[in-house]
Amino acid sequence: MEKARITINQVFAPLKGNIRERARNMLKDRIVVVVGYQGLDEFDVIPLLFDESHPRTIIWLVHSEIDPSIRTKLEDRHYNYFKANVDEFLHKVYEKAKQGKSQLELDNWWIQRRDNQKEGWWEIELKRWGDELWQRQEEDIRFLWAKILDYLRVYRVNQDGTDCKPAEEAYNRFLSDSSNRIRNLEARMRIAYVWRTCGMDSLVESYKVIDEFKGLLEETEDKNERRILQMLLSRALHECGTVLQNARNHVKAKSVLDEAIKLRALINDPQISYSLFQEFMNAVQYARNSGCHLDSIAPAGWRSTLISRLEKYSNQFKNANQLEDYGQTLHNMAFVHQFLADEFEELKKFNEAAEKFAQSWDIYDRAMRIREQLRDKRMIAQSKVRVAQCKLGLARISCENGNSEKAKKLIDDAEELADAVEDIYKSIPQEKFRQTDVEKILEEANRLKRLGNLMEMGS
Repeated sequence: MEKARITINQVFAPLKGNIRERARNMLKDRIVVVVGYQGLDEFDVIPLLFDESHPRTIIWLVHSEIDPSIRTKLEDRHYNYFKANVDEFLHKVYEKAKQGKSQLELDNWWIQRRDNQKEGWWEIELKRWGDELWQRQEEDIRFLWAKILDYLRVYRVNQDGTDCKPAEEAYNRFLSDSSNRIRNLEARMRIAYVWRTCGMDSLVESYKVIDEFKGLLEETEDKNERRILQMLLSRALHECGTVLQNARNHVKAKSVLDEAIKLRALINDPQISYSLFQEFMNAVQYARNSGCHLDSIAPAGWRSTLISRLEKYSNQFKNANQLEDYGQTLHNMAFVHQFLADEFEELKKFNEAAEKFAQSWDIYDRAMRIREQLRDKRMIAQSKVRVAQCKLGLARISCENGNSEKAKKLIDDAEELADAVEDIYKSIPQEKFRQTDVEKILEEANRLKRLGNLMEMGS
């Protein structure tokens, strides 16, 4: 809590070795009761509990519903799970245990807790702890809460007919009382990001934040603070480049993204992978918007270097257990393969195109598996969209080669993926603007079906 810099990568990182070893030894051949836990930490607690510690048995108490993957693990190992009131269950366990031989640990626990036997005693203790934490670290908590809402993309909510902006409002509450210049600039940078994501103009604020980061960097001598400022400045530059790209000012966007890339290279920040990819996407969008060839603005030699550079940083993220970044960089790398496949297809180099579509599909699948483990439905949907596009690309090539059966199977797969994506978007209202992705997939699938019917009639 001291820095309020809890990230999803820290949440999902595996347990450190010493903690892991102690936990293994404590749980081995013991009866383990699991309460108040959904089992979502697939990269630390779950592997330890089910695969490494070898308890005698597990009793998993369920509050409402149990996650299907946890249910499968429990059933496969013949462990027990059932719904129960935790307080009542533990009280009955104690009453049963104290009838037998006295155990010092159990007796000591009873002596320490007997004053807390009133119903709801734990709620009082929890509130007391929360009040103390708020008094000591109010600013940290405000900042952490804003970052949580930001990560969850809780940007717009209609509550009782009133439009609310939870993440932005949380950042503003933090800013209203904070005197920490670095954090204040970070909060303003994130507000600008929220504005951009919601389709609002954030360019002026982005430039202001960048200028203030640069000014603060000139004033700062402390080595650690300078690195924090450099990392935040590089992110602010990256975000500003994206804003300029969306405004179709592609030449200026390239200049700003170049500055972000140079700074991230200087401080050896693996987040450079995002700026490298964004610079490529800026060129792609420039080509689509202007009709000019993307090579007129794309990074020199990108066809021979970009994929290998993204692969390098994806491996760094993987080795550092930064799984969200690892999955996203894989996804970006797959898109470059897909773009090359589209180029080959346009040039009627169908063998090369098929190879690239297959590579792209495989890498998107790898990224999607990571996103499924992270339970990030929004990103899972994006992976499914891209896989469907690759399958349709391979279906087009199958049609060119006269293989209508293979094309039909690929088209059916793409439509199934589109249906799955539509279901996901229905459950995430803020993603409904991406519904056009589904419509385009189904439109192309129908076009290829009609083409396949014509082929069959011709034969």
